[in-house]
Amino acid sequence: MQAATALGPLQRRKRVRLLRARSMLIAGEGDATAVAFRVGHQSATRFSREYARQLGSPPSRDALRLWRP
Repeated sequence: MQAATALGPLQRRKRVRLLRARSMLIAGEGDATAVAFRVGHQSATRFSREYARQLGSPPSRDALRLWRP
């Protein structure tokens, strides 16, 4: 799997969680804190930091940028 995705299993799982969180934020399924817990993070602060590091901007700003009414 790592050869196909260039990510190890843990990194892939983190990435999938973050992308799922992004989809939930865009769909308006809760704020960043609620979404963080729904996708399995235990700390909203750590989730926000990891989200920004992996996806380029904090979750709340990213959701506003990507959201289309």
